[in-house]
Amino acid sequence: MVRGAEISEAGYIQGAGDDNEGWSQGLDPPIFWNNKEQLLSAAEQDLPDMIGQLLRRYQHADKFLLPTVIAPTDWLFIASSSALNENSMDHFTHIILCEKALDRVINPERAANCLHLHCREGKLGSRDLRKELMKVTEFLASMVPSERVLVSCHDGKDISVGVALAVLCQFADDNGKLLESIHQSSWMDKDFIRRRLSWIMTSLSSSKPLRTTLQSVNDFLLTTRK
Repeated sequence: MVRGAEISEAGYIQGAGDDNEGWSQGLDPPIFWNNKEQLLSAAEQDLPDMIGQLLRRYQHADKFLLPTVIAPTDWLFIASSSALNENSMDHFTHIILCEKALDRVINPERAANCLHLHCREGKLGSRDLRKELMKVTEFLASMVPSERVLVSCHDGKDISVGVALAVLCQFADDNGKLLESIHQSSWMDKDFIRRRLSWIMTSLSSSKPLRTTLQSVNDFLLTTRK
């Protein structure tokens, strides 16, 4: 904060609009939104230590990605498989598990609301995804507002990003709201898909989708809608 300079005597914050590396101290959107109440209620002088503690916690848990909402939606989340348990899964009406083989027992009462996509890790999983995405469309076709979707893969950074991208392109309007019908979804091209991908990359900065994963999603979306 610079007091009594340039803008007004009340002061201004240098570089606040375009230099987040200078003032965020490593804080990124997912960590902020997952800890918003704690951060906003803290005294300014306590924020550096608090941010440092959060960064150390999330760095240590890099492969333990808790369910993170993809803004501007309030209904689509991504997580790593290791972050899921019975309690966390109770918060979602539709769960998509992207794993080569399920290593968990699904509660019979929840089974109808879970979809298993047989996807391996890495480039092999990217190729698997191309054949599995139609299952996602069919699984979510009857979804209604107020329902919540969780997509997971082994690290929450690759295959689950591809699935979430396909969901956003088919089921979300330009404001992130859930469409009443998949038939209302916009005409799409690569630019449209790229804009929806930016929602994920902004909300989940740790995302690292492989190029082959994104190609599989593009091929699916652009060929199935012709």
